[in-house]
Formats: sequence, C-alpha cells, structure tokens
Amino acid sequence: MKKDSRNFLMVILGVLLVSIIGLSIAYALLSVTLNITGISEVAATGWDVHFEKVSSSVSGVSYSIASSGTSVDFTTALSLPGDSISLPLYVVNDGGIDVVLAAEPIVSGLTTAQDVYINYSVTYSDGTIIKSGDVLKAGNSTQIILKLEYDKDITASQLPTSQQTLSLSFSMNYVQD
Repeated sequence: MKKDSRNFLMVILGVLLVSIIGLSIAYALLSVTLNITGISEVAATGWDVHFEKVSSSVSGVSYSIASSGTSVDFTTALSLPGDSISLPLYVVNDGGIDVVLAAEPIVSGLTTAQDVYINYSVTYSDGTIIKSGDVLKAGNSTQIILKLEYDKDITASQLPTSQQTLSLSFSMNYVQD
C-alpha cells in the first residue's frame, strides 16, 4: 500500500472513532431515565346482588324473600289447566361490580310427571327472555317476571290423578363481568 493511502485510511478510522465516541457521549447526555412515583388508591367495592319484592301481595301467591335476598319462597294453587301466576321481582345490583348472568335462570324441583303439566318462564318485565350473558351494571336493578302455568294443552291422560304439591326453587347465577 502506498503511504498516502495508508495515511488517508488512518484519518478515516480516526474520524470514525471520534464520531462514535462523540455519538456515545451525545446519547448519554440526551438519554434520561424517568422515574414515576405516586400513590394510588383502590376503592372498596362489594358484591351485593339480590332479589327484592315488587309488591307485598300478588293475587293468588304468597311469597317471601330470604333475609339475604338470594332466594325466593312462594306458595300458590293452580287448580285448572290454563291457570297461571306471575311473580314480579327485582334483581338488584347494589354492589360496585358489574355482573353477568352465567347461565339461564333455573326453576327446579319439578318431578318428571309435574314437568308434563307445569310450564314456567322467566322474562324481563317487557317480555324479553332472560338469557345467559345478560349484564346487570353496578348500582342498577331490573324487574323480572317468574311465570308458572298449568299447561292448558295437556291431554286427559296427562292430568295428575291426585293433588300435587310443588316444592320449587328459583335461581339466577350471576358472576363478575
């Protein structure tokens, strides 16, 4: 190699080295570590989803709500095919958390034979069917109607041969949304 080429290469390497060192110093001067400190509070919240009565008396029905508000006990008489009762209730979310219905509402306690001539439905007060996935926002309530009906379209052979006592329970399973 010629001496001029070597000198030129040395100058270029020197300039490159000085540039790298300069950029490193500039980066160090321009980079800053930000520290953010503070205090955050998480508000206390509660879980309070329960039933409330719409009224104290419903024609043909005697009912009460447990002190916890989580169960409904009722007594009624359905004498003839076509007889029905409608039990209005509120589902209230007095907690601080939105909730969602985990499954369809359940009326249980019917025997296989009783299931033939007793029908039930659970709807919102406007007639909309209640379904899994329905949300009840914190602080809100919604009116529901539990309807039991002695099936008017049953055949004579399906009629009960003796008086039947129905021991029914009604549940709605809400979980955090």
